[in-house]
Formats: sequence, C-alpha cells, structure tokens
Amino acid sequence: MDILITKNNKTISLSEYGIVATDFNVSSIPLRPIYEELEGRSGTVDYGSTDGTREITVPFYFESHIVEDFSLIRDELFHLIGGKNSFFVTDPRQQSKRYKVRLSNSFSIEQIYKVGQSELLFETTELPYAESINTTSEGIEDYPYRGIPPVVMNELEYTHTGTSFRIYNAGNVPIHPFQQELKITISEVEGSTNYLQLQNVTNGTPFRVNEGVANQTIVLDGPNITSNGLQYLRNTNKEFIELETGWNDFELTGATSAKVEFDFRLYFY
Repeated sequence: MDILITKNNKTISLSEYGIVATDFNVSSIPLRPIYEELEGRSGTVDYGSTDGTREITVPFYFESHIVEDFSLIRDELFHLIGGKNSFFVTDPRQQSKRYKVRLSNSFSIEQIYKVGQSELLFETTELPYAESINTTSEGIEDYPYRGIPPVVMNELEYTHTGTSFRIYNAGNVPIHPFQQELKITISEVEGSTNYLQLQNVTNGTPFRVNEGVANQTIVLDGPNITSNGLQYLRNTNKEFIELETGWNDFELTGATSAKVEFDFRLYFY
C-alpha cells in the first residue's frame, strides 16, 4: 500500500523511499456537543454540536539494503512528514480524495536488523472532512462516486446560461463559502436594469446585486465578491450562496439571461 503526500503543490509517494504502509485507518469525526445548564431546570439545553478533529493512523515498515542505510531512510521519513505546516495525504484505496493533516505524535522506529517498523498518527487540520482532489471545473466525472445513478452522472453540468438550472453537490457534506472552496462566476448578463439576484431555492440562500448589471463579470470566491476584478461587496445584499448535498435548484431574477459557473470541491464525512 502506497501513501501519497502533497506539500507545497508537490506530490510524492512513500514507496519512492522504500516505505510501505500496511493500512490507512481513518477514524470517524468526533462530535463536540454544545450544552448549557440552567438553574432550576433538569438536564441541559442542547445548542447542537460541531465536528471535531479526526485521526488517521498509518502503520508502516521499510527494509534498507544494508544496515548502515537504515538511518538514512529514517531521517528522510522525518523530513517528509515533519514540519510545522499542514499537508495533504491521500488514501491509496480512494485516490480521488485527500485529507489535510499534520503529524500529531512523535514516534520512534523499531529496528530489527535492516527492517524498521512503526506507526504514523495524523490529525486533520482546518476541516475534518475528506475533499476531492479535483474541483468541478477540473472534472469530477471520472471519480468513483458510489451510489450516484449513472443518469445523474450524465447530468452533471456546472456552467449554465439562462434563468433556472440545477447544481449537483456529489459530496455528502453541505458547502459554506466561508469554510470550504466555492467559486461562483456570473457573466454575460442580459436585461438587468435595477438588480440581479441568484438564489438557491433548495436552501433559500440568496445573492443579490442592488443595481443593474451590464458588461460585468461578478465573482463570488469564498467570502470575496468582485466585479471586473474590483471589490463589490458594498453593492450587494452581503449574503452568500450555500450548497446542500445532492441537487440544488437555482433561480436568476432581475435579468433575462446570464451565464453562471460553479467551481467547488466535494467534501465527505
């Protein structure tokens, strides 16, 4: 089993250094419940929960050609997975997904003659979800998304022109532009004189421009909104589009037509 590590936009495999993983064990995501106790009331008030940090365990071994090379492989491994910054690891059984992690334990390698073995323990940083390596603009049709009917896969379009369309989030985690990657580009607007609004009818999240739009390319890139490259938040309702899992139905009002492009990663529990 081979583990891919991506640092500074460069991907390497542990097998290049003779390191063989025997497993890639991903834990479930722990919940962090939010409770409050009120005086005179039994039990607690439930304010929901948030997702915590998950762990990934990778047992491994390697064999050096000669005993003297053992320390060289060991030190190279320390270099590959060490450092203060997060990096991505890829499950070799699902190479379309990756996890953003940091090494969470110090470890020593047990040496038996020319063979070394130990275990790496990673913890996720930022979000605890797996994410697709490609975005929708880079192509996700080749991903092995189990459980998605072929007829749905054939309908996955992320660029639409008109006033109504559907966008499919093939991940199983909803997408919020402040937490995950979501870029929406609105261009080729026709017939907008007073306002322009794009609304996700499925969850009710609207984005509205409070003036007519003409000869403009409006980009919603996470929390940043620009028009022809210039900051544009003040001309909007200061609200943002979110995506649910599965199909999301959209309506465009305030114009007779526009081109709308969605570019995002998929996220998985």
